[in-house]
Amino acid sequence: MGILRNLLNREDGKKVSLFRFIEECTQQTASFSAIMHELEISEFVLLRTAENLSKDIELNDLTPHFSLTISRTHKTITLKKDSDASISMLYIIYIKNSLSYNILVDILNGKFVSMTDFGEFNFVSYSAVHKKIQEVKKELANYQVRLSSKYELVGDEIKIRMFFYHLYYPRFNQLNFPFEAKYEKLAQQFIRLLENHLDHSIQETLKTKINFFLSVSLKRINMKNYLTSNARIERTRYTFNHEHPLFQMVYEFLEKEYRLLKREALISESESIVAFLVGESG
Repeated sequence: MGILRNLLNREDGKKVSLFRFIEECTQQTASFSAIMHELEISEFVLLRTAENLSKDIELNDLTPHFSLTISRTHKTITLKKDSDASISMLYIIYIKNSLSYNILVDILNGKFVSMTDFGEFNFVSYSAVHKKIQEVKKELANYQVRLSSKYELVGDEIKIRMFFYHLYYPRFNQLNFPFEAKYEKLAQQFIRLLENHLDHSIQETLKTKINFFLSVSLKRINMKNYLTSNARIERTRYTFNHEHPLFQMVYEFLEKEYRLLKREALISESESIVAFLVGESG
């Protein structure tokens, strides 16, 4: 699952690993010994993890989709799930419980002031927050992005946006929208404009990707983090024709929403969106 798998709380991470392993087994049944060997855990930890996973399924009203049967007699665990069920349903729950995820959300929103304040607000120790900050820094470093002393994102703006796109889209997908309603509204407006321009409907998967990518981009623009000519998409991969109707449509959409944005930034932002559309459309 990329970025967030390493950012889940330890116990939640074990539950996800357990779910994944059983899901991939024949008839979705696994023996205690096989699970213990694969996850490198004791029987005590296995049973505790399985029982907590089962409780999570019940407490979050996921029983219509999943059920976990623990047989101490046969020393097996069986997973049953309907055809529409997805591990993402559990990921969303665990992600929202993750300190690392909430740190990243606060950083993205410009609300992370200090480790002390974050710890007090979330009822966790300074040392726990410090440990998670180090994990977050490692994840960001994979995108050549770092945190300043004021916990601001530093690096290529395109890479910052792609980090958060990859953070959100694979986990929340069509199950949940983690941004403010205004971004979803703007993204839906843009998708309607795009469908009118193309004169055909867009597949739901692509709609969702556009929704997330555009929401991240618009959030960054609203926080005055603009793309500039120095951060444009590599021209060796995409050749931009600013007279092309698609580019014009994107440019006019942004110009209408961000009247005070300078032309250079509007061009760079439009190029970024067009490049994303071209790349995702194959």
